[in-house]
Amino acid sequence: MQCTGGTPENEENPITLKGYKYDDGNFYVDGQVLKSRNALKRWNRYLWKTDESQQEGGHITRQYSYDTINQSTLCNHAITELKKLCDMEINYEIDIKKLPDNVKIGDRVNIVDDAGEMYVSTRVLKLKSSVTF
Repeated sequence: MQCTGGTPENEENPITLKGYKYDDGNFYVDGQVLKSRNALKRWNRYLWKTDESQQEGGHITRQYSYDTINQSTLCNHAITELKKLCDMEINYEIDIKKLPDNVKIGDRVNIVDDAGEMYVSTRVLKLKSSVTF
């Protein structure tokens, strides 16, 4: 998560996590970005690892803002938000007839089932194709 906070008095730019140190074994600040090691293992954008240089790549990034001028408070709130995004709340298996070609594992998609009046915003965990002749 790329985090920004409020703008301190007499400053032009909002605070970020730049220069803030945090690492609890899972969540850590890398430059200005809050990252999760567990989320990277689970939601890595790479479909397969071809070499070790991709180990730190593959993060899915998102912007996060919270109105504070304290880096610690900003980091704590961002961790809470990132925890929500890392863990699925409900797991559905859905048959989809048409899916855009560029959808990858880890992407967020919106699914509408007009007949059942179900509207779901979800992350793709697995893609499986089946062809019948």
